[in-house]
Amino acid sequence: MSKKYSHSKGYSAIENGFAVGAEGEEVQVINSDGNLVTEAIGGLTAGEVNPSLIVVADEALSAGHLVYISGWDADNKMFKVKKAKADATSAAGKCAHFVAAEDISQNEKGTVKGMYELTGQNSNFDVGTAVYLSTTAGGWTNTAPSTDGQSIQYVGVVTAKSSSAGKVLLFPFYSKVITA
Repeated sequence: MSKKYSHSKGYSAIENGFAVGAEGEEVQVINSDGNLVTEAIGGLTAGEVNPSLIVVADEALSAGHLVYISGWDADNKMFKVKKAKADATSAAGKCAHFVAAEDISQNEKGTVKGMYELTGQNSNFDVGTAVYLSTTAGGWTNTAPSTDGQSIQYVGVVTAKSSSAGKVLLFPFYSKVITA
């Protein structure tokens, strides 16, 4: 069972999770006993096996979209995210950092995760088949991009084969990008 903590700026964090502060802002997570859990200057602190963040969507997102950190929302004091795309030659091409865990309307808050299993997918590929960031914004594909200037990012694996009830485990937070 995870414990919820608050930190010195009034935000909340999950035990072994993340605390987010404005750039240059000191973030201190205090547990229920009043002890300092972690400290950092801005950004993410601590870590867990599957990091989860509350973010602001820079564009409308659907659950399962692969996203990258696109900026900072100073009003809400949290990261903004957009759909990732395997195109290193354009400003729209960015590697994936997280997966949207829910549908999030543009300019609204929602949850993204470092690892997330999609269900009900057309993953009619053998279990264990690698999946990559797609050239379609937010998507994945079982074929690595091969055109010059496209990024190759291994973002997950097929966990259940089916044309309609398949499963894909995405883990962009733990992946590496290689430019073709």
